Amino acid sequence: MLLRSFKNEPFLVQSLAVATLTLVSAGLTATRWGDAGAALSYLFSIAVIGLPFACAIFARALRG
Repeated sequence: MLLRSFKNEPFLVQSLAVATLTLVSAGLTATRWGDAGAALSYLFSIAVIGLPFACAIFARALRG
């Protein structure tokens, strides 16, 4: 099964949300905690926000 076939991009909103969250949170934390703050912001954005939404999109695509 190809999720991105037929000119449909189910991960577009998730990708944009994670990118925006990463940019904003890394910008805010890097000024105070440096590289470690930016790395933790990226980890939070990907692991806590991005992964659960990606799994939900994938599960919905399998059902439908």
